[in-house]
Amino acid sequence: MKKSNGKSSPNVAGRKAAKPLSPMTRLLAALLYGGSSLSLMFVNKYVLTVNGFPSASTLALLQMCVTIVLVPVMKEMGIVSYPDFSKRVLFSVFPLPLIFLGNTIAGLMATKGVSIPMYACLRRFSIFFLMVGERLFLEVVHSARVKACVMVMLLGAIIAAADDLTFDPVGYSSMMVCNVLTASNGIVAKLKLSRLPSGSDKGKVPELGTWGLMFYNALWSAPILCVFLAFFKSNEVAAVTRFDGWSRPSFVFLFMLSCFMGTLIQLAIFYCTQINGPLTTGVVGSLKNIISTFAGMVLPGMEYIFSWTNFFGVLVSLVASLVYSYEKIVGGKKK
Repeated sequence: MKKSNGKSSPNVAGRKAAKPLSPMTRLLAALLYGGSSLSLMFVNKYVLTVNGFPSASTLALLQMCVTIVLVPVMKEMGIVSYPDFSKRVLFSVFPLPLIFLGNTIAGLMATKGVSIPMYACLRRFSIFFLMVGERLFLEVVHSARVKACVMVMLLGAIIAAADDLTFDPVGYSSMMVCNVLTASNGIVAKLKLSRLPSGSDKGKVPELGTWGLMFYNALWSAPILCVFLAFFKSNEVAAVTRFDGWSRPSFVFLFMLSCFMGTLIQLAIFYCTQINGPLTTGVVGSLKNIISTFAGMVLPGMEYIFSWTNFFGVLVSLVASLVYSYEKIVGGKKK
């Protein structure tokens, strides 16, 4: 029988050092993600629609500039990590910056032209496009239940759109473009994140990670958007400088909040997933969609006009999205 030397084994020491997280910590992480995600949608709506800010492209540019500044600061603080700047790293993200840029602008234009309930409803078309893209490019086969849920979601969205009394052709067109680019962004990002440096590819394809993709996307997209605004949207830039909202502290506060929350929402997702796991993050996302849909119907300035046909379509799409989330969560857990 071996005598104890008074030292704890590494495994025991590790177990003692790793204290379980309190329920309050887990709850706060979930609330941070849900609250920030919900707030960002309404803040953008108030900035672009209620206050009538004239340029969604300018708002997108400033959000990217905040990302370019904040993400390196978080890296220096040890909160996030990604590869250091180099020509190899910079060019490894293409063509994602172009997709990301178009997706951001289209999303903000859709927020400006579509009511919050219809925005959440029409956003589900991106799930369909993503499912098709995963089948074609990633060889992912979804179950019959998941496909059925997606079809019912789309049916509900079509019913709601057929009687949308606030229909705006520019907003709807931007929404569809945003959905296609969101799905494309998801496919390309998955391909980029799955290409890890190993074997003969080592040193050629860096492991960027989520934050690397986010930072280098913004680093590419901001200059491109600057050129676009200078040469093709100079009238929007002039309208921004003449905008009377700069004299209102309430608007300035919401505008600054919108600029910063584009980056902070990513940090909230990362933190919630790290603390609670992807399962809880998915559930919180589903609950957020319920709140945003009904809050968008009753809050002032959201431009939603009630009709029974539209409400029925929104409700059908919402219920189908909850069943879809359940199927994905349960299916992923079983897998």
